[in-house]
Amino acid sequence: MRWLLWIILLVTVVWCAWWAILGFGMKTALDTWFEDRRTDGWQADYASLDLRGFPARVDADMTDIVLADTDGGVVINLPALQIGAPTYWPGDLT
Repeated sequence: MRWLLWIILLVTVVWCAWWAILGFGMKTALDTWFEDRRTDGWQADYASLDLRGFPARVDADMTDIVLADTDGGVVINLPALQIGAPTYWPGDLT
């Protein structure tokens, strides 16, 4: 019986670590994408980026997003944007 508790504990720790890795990866990817747009000469800003969805999903909630191509005259203002993926299949973004 004791080994069953250890297995459950191990699976729980591994799942929590997996979610943390996915969340860190999503936040890093979004930050990198916005930084790349700034490098291209765009105005690319957001007010906040929050992660949620534990344990089944990794969801990024962004607020007050501004994307502006100063050369082309394109401006996009979004009050909010949600990007998410299930923890068991992180490549399936919604």
